[in-house]
Order: sequence, then structure tokens, then C-alpha cells
Amino acid sequence: MYFVLSRLDAEKFCKLDFIVNFGVAPSSKTEMQHILEQATSNNQVFQFLESLDPLTLLKLHKYFFWADKKLHSVFFIENKD
Repeated sequence: MYFVLSRLDAEKFCKLDFIVNFGVAPSSKTEMQHILEQATSNNQVFQFLESLDPLTLLKLHKYFFWADKKLHSVFFIENKD
């Protein structure tokens, strides 16, 4: 996954490009994109996140964790994350 993230820029992170490579279901990706673009309150986002299974939440966390490191120029050290 390091190699996938190393090729992405901020715009692609925001579009959740390659999040399916982390094991997130395409339907969850599509719904998440829709929620993030169209949500009018935090409750809509919270309800969506609560509907996800814990493993998917963990995968989303890992994706955003690595994306944050990439965006803040923290170098990736293999087998450390």
C-alpha cells in the first residue's frame, strides 16, 4: 500500500482513489463519497460511520492515517506502520 499512496496527490486522496485496494467495499466507497459531498450535518456522517463494520472502519483509519503522513511529507518506513 505504501507504493500506491506514494503515487497519489492530495486531490486523489480526497476522491478516495485506490481506497478499494485497502479492502474497503466499492459500495462503501461510493456511499462515503456521496456522504462527504452531500452531507448537511455531522449526524449524517456519524450515522454512516456507525453503519460500517469494525474491520471496514479499521481499513478507513489506515488509509487516512497513511494519507495524512504522505500529505505532511513524513517518509514511509516499511514495516513500521
